[in-house]
Amino acid sequence: MACKYHPLNTVKGQCANCGADFCDLCGFEIIKNNKHYYYCLDCTKSFVLNILIVSIIIAIIAFILSLIFSKNFLLSIFYAYFFYSLYFGWINPIWSSNFWQKFVNLIDRLFTNSRLLILKAIINLLVLSIKITISLFIGLFGYAIFQTIKYIKIIKYQKELSKI
Repeated sequence: MACKYHPLNTVKGQCANCGADFCDLCGFEIIKNNKHYYYCLDCTKSFVLNILIVSIIIAIIAFILSLIFSKNFLLSIFYAYFFYSLYFGWINPIWSSNFWQKFVNLIDRLFTNSRLLILKAIINLLVLSIKITISLFIGLFGYAIFQTIKYIKIIKYQKELSKI
């Protein structure tokens, strides 16, 4: 088999989703659940399109709710961007890293005693609040914008190659 869009290029690998062969130009790494997968251009386009759709829906809901409750257009725009960024920060591959999973497992092991369940719940809430805070900083300070631009470029690239 050969790459769907570049049949003369050397095949780099097979898509983890559909099994299609892809070249260096058409293969993309996607991290899910602490595992690295390589997707073909078509599956990558579907993947990033889904992320963009979800993030836009979140932003629209935040905008509408803020407009309803605050009746302030500028504040509503801020909330839309805030939740849009929070989503991108939340899905950042940093949360798939072994560090966070080991940290959660350590908390589970330390607090297995039934008398310590309240303390475990408090620590889990603290960890969740830290994750939300870090997600906000990751998303608000550029990650959401850079990822959106990258995703739009992938979608345009696939559309351009599909026309050929």
